[in-house]
Amino acid sequence: MNSESEFLKAIQNLPQPKPLEIEYRFHYDDHGNIYSFSMIEPHPENTQYLVVDKDTYEHFYRYKVVNHQLKLIDKNPGYHVQLHKSTQGYRVVRDHAGIILGADEAYPNVEYYAAN
Repeated sequence: MNSESEFLKAIQNLPQPKPLEIEYRFHYDDHGNIYSFSMIEPHPENTQYLVVDKDTYEHFYRYKVVNHQLKLIDKNPGYHVQLHKSTQGYRVVRDHAGIILGADEAYPNVEYYAAN
């Protein structure tokens, strides 16, 4: 046998590397707030944690820990109101509808928005 074929045969007989096993963790405080997450070793020691899957790990901001179990945070306010420009209703800074003015606030350029 020539050296090239011996080399190729030796490479084929090498042990195959084991796939990397990743453990995704959420670390949380006594109030259930997730303050850290890890997926590589070494993981932080002496912390409360839950092992989660990759999809959950990537959406950590949607969760809180209740009774040592993950709970999806409900961020739905329960109502939606679409506003339109009007001559009365919510008084806002002109061209900045997100800046609502209180009854006691004076501003030179205002416009109004009302619910549909």
